[in-house]
Amino acid sequence: MLIGGGYKPVPVLLLALAIPVLFTLKTSLFTRDVKLLILAFSSYFFVVLASLLVYGGNISEADIPSRTVLTLPILFLLLLYPPRIHWLLAGVGVGAFVAGAVAIYHVEILHMERAYTGHLVKGYMPIQSGNTAMSLGLLSLFATFYYWGKQKYIISLLFFIAALSGITGSVLSGSRGGWVLAPIVLFFILYHFRDLLSKRLFAVMSVSLFLLGTTLLPEVETRINQAYADVELYTQQDRSNTSVGARFEMWKSAWYSLEEKPFFGQGFPGRDLAEKRFVEEGKVDKVVELYGRAHNQYLEEAATKGLIGLTALIMLFAIPFAIFMRYSREYQRHDSQWVFAQCGIIHVLLVASYCLSQNFLNHNSGTMFYSVFTVIFLAGCMQKKQNVPA
Repeated sequence: MLIGGGYKPVPVLLLALAIPVLFTLKTSLFTRDVKLLILAFSSYFFVVLASLLVYGGNISEADIPSRTVLTLPILFLLLLYPPRIHWLLAGVGVGAFVAGAVAIYHVEILHMERAYTGHLVKGYMPIQSGNTAMSLGLLSLFATFYYWGKQKYIISLLFFIAALSGITGSVLSGSRGGWVLAPIVLFFILYHFRDLLSKRLFAVMSVSLFLLGTTLLPEVETRINQAYADVELYTQQDRSNTSVGARFEMWKSAWYSLEEKPFFGQGFPGRDLAEKRFVEEGKVDKVVELYGRAHNQYLEEAATKGLIGLTALIMLFAIPFAIFMRYSREYQRHDSQWVFAQCGIIHVLLVASYCLSQNFLNHNSGTMFYSVFTVIFLAGCMQKKQNVPA
């Protein structure tokens, strides 16, 4: 996140390294978990292809979903050459710190209203970048407790700084959708490391969070109050020309599309035509015409590809989540597989929550972030039983 579009080189490099591996794959590599992940990632892409074949539309609609399939060779590469948990967490920590530093630079130095807005700097999107910063921040918080438990206090402190930085990046982006499930994930982390919560650690973290909260409270309060005001304007004055009001109208439009064609949706061209018709009929406000998507991944999939598309999206999240949950129960905290599994759970939960108020996976950054991190965490879970070195 040091530069806009900085997420692209690593997946491309991994894919290039993975291509030769495809010619040496052994059947033993295709375990039940690998087959399930192939099913989840492939289904999401092939449902898009099926929609284009049935309803027509621009073939570019399949471009970003194809990233899920293109990520699978990376999985095979990492199954043969498993990732190292310490190196992976180090990368997450650096990413979280950089995300916060860039956000502070955007807001305090460039005087941008929201970090990652892209008006003065290219390649950023506030919602996508803010959500990614939140994920990196909370994964760094997990690493904070993990290294504290291993009595590596300096490393733990560095990860705590990285966690605060990543969360700061999310707050300065003003992306409220990234805050929805963050408290639940925070509780999830604290629950797993509850035995480490000594009075000293609790005091240090409480003071740090208090100071950070005091600094960022005005930004959070402003964004939350704005959301309440938008809801009030929508419900009492029927005003749809606000961030929240426009989303309500887009969600209504997507729901009407699903009601008309629940099985396989309207298709991409049909969805646009249906939305225009809903405006003409007075079912939704014309503000929806300013947006190309429903700002809700689940409703968008349902509107364009019906219950089949919605099922494919849920599988994309549910199957990896179930695999990570199983590995988290099979291994203990001293096992690297347990660490990978916990990171995978946090990752899937957060991305699934981002999709409630944003078409997170309709952007290359979102699809690459979700699919690449998912296969990395899964490959780490599936490596042969090995305790994490001290």
